[in-house]
Amino acid sequence: MCCTLETAKLSKTILYAGDTTIDGQYRHVLGYQNKAENLSTGPNAMILPFPSAERMGPENVIDVGENKTILTDMAEAIKHRTRRRDRRMESLGYDDDLIGSYVEVFNSGDYTVVLAADARDIPQVLNRVPENKRPRINREIFEAYAKWYPNWPIALCCFEAQKSVENQPMLWWYLPTSHDTLFLPGLDGHSGQVPNLKEKVGREHSIVVGTTAQIKSKGSKVRYGSDLSSDLKKFIPEYVVGGEVHLTTPNGDFQVRAAEVHEARYSFDIVSPPGS
Repeated sequence: MCCTLETAKLSKTILYAGDTTIDGQYRHVLGYQNKAENLSTGPNAMILPFPSAERMGPENVIDVGENKTILTDMAEAIKHRTRRRDRRMESLGYDDDLIGSYVEVFNSGDYTVVLAADARDIPQVLNRVPENKRPRINREIFEAYAKWYPNWPIALCCFEAQKSVENQPMLWWYLPTSHDTLFLPGLDGHSGQVPNLKEKVGREHSIVVGTTAQIKSKGSKVRYGSDLSSDLKKFIPEYVVGGEVHLTTPNGDFQVRAAEVHEARYSFDIVSPPGS
């Protein structure tokens, strides 16, 4: 699930988390895809936080090229193994003059992304978002995310009014603050209001986890619709585990233990934002 700045209907959500080692450096990968139907009369946006230990930019976006079904293919691989538990980016400019902060704006598929070190800095650069995708400033949500996810990079993914965005997989790599757990954004709120951390929310989506490490237990093999490039193979696993989630749970994010993933096992915890 996800938080939006205006009212929206989100469905067909696929969440992916995995780990990999690139040039001897350990990294996590986060994937997100859904069908986002904007119910507002103006532009809208989704918010994604990242538990990254370093600054992120458009170079952290993994270009899937023609592999538009990459997350759908992963979800299909785990569809019958459900286990329940009750290209280069076009930069539009940046501003690193903000004290202790950094904000960059760039295009990724149908989205224009504002990536900030602090959610409270996002309103200062919304004028760089094309007008047809520029959401109204919702300071209450930005303040909440700055408090709930302190020192986490925050991505605001902006999309057009009266338009549905579908089959737009977003994949990011980052240096994690914790090697032990994989993070999947699950905080739910698409009414245009600050998400209610005390409410229970319905979960109707797929959670997929994987690793590029060489392991004995492999999970389900993914049959990708297009051959993966050598660059993509550095980030994308050949085998995955996970499940389709149809539950009502406390509002919050998902957390999966990396050690379980390396053993081709899957379970998750619901966790509140670290600053809540």
